[in-house]
Amino acid sequence: MGEVVELRPRFTWVGLAPDVTTCLPFLVRLSVEDEDGKPLSDYRNTVTIQAVTRTVCLVEGFERGSLGLWTPAFLPGHYEHGFDPTECAPDGSEHSLFLKGGNDSNFGMTLKLPSPLAGDDPEGAPPRLPKQAESEDPSVFDGAFRPDSVSFYVRTDSGQADAGHFILGESNEVNKRVAQFQFTEDGRMGLLGTGGTTHGATPYVANRWYLVELRFDWERKSVAFYVDRQLQQRHIAFRRETSSFIGACALGNRD
Repeated sequence: MGEVVELRPRFTWVGLAPDVTTCLPFLVRLSVEDEDGKPLSDYRNTVTIQAVTRTVCLVEGFERGSLGLWTPAFLPGHYEHGFDPTECAPDGSEHSLFLKGGNDSNFGMTLKLPSPLAGDDPEGAPPRLPKQAESEDPSVFDGAFRPDSVSFYVRTDSGQADAGHFILGESNEVNKRVAQFQFTEDGRMGLLGTGGTTHGATPYVANRWYLVELRFDWERKSVAFYVDRQLQQRHIAFRRETSSFIGACALGNRD
């Protein structure tokens, strides 16, 4: 009878750059070897690779029916907002924010990101955040916030909506914007570019939730645009190339 030998595979990373960040896709090669360093070509078990750390810098409070740091526009006849316990995003969500109405001239809501407050410890202590701000690391709000990524669920009840704008920038001024997500009337969604171009233009349908993620490369000043965890386009230039951090956000509709 032959002898049964138990192989103990060894995994080796190949080609993993030392300066990898989680904000952009990167190439990973994993080789499987036996105890003598020889390749195992018939390895059939499952290998799972995942990030070991993740820090949530800021989360909104829609799940508990709170606007968090968002400030609604007080323009009678323009916008209506509230929290819906029935039309909720996937993954166990229990409430969603809705925004109705709007026009091309006004935002429905604006958000000013936290920054160090006057009187904070000059030795570098984290800023004191408002109670509405939930953060695992307040120290990132040093006045020039540069997140690796921003993600959100979004839907519209129209298949031809000029709506659902989510704007991120140094401020909400046009010449300070970093990225602007939008639904467009031609049934696509993506990031607004110069000349009305929609980068990463992806078809959408009414009454369906989409998970959108924007991954930022602050050195190259570009954005990678993901929908439902699938890359649609990378290296999308910032809305304004002079912008270098996020200090404010805005929500709105054009129609």
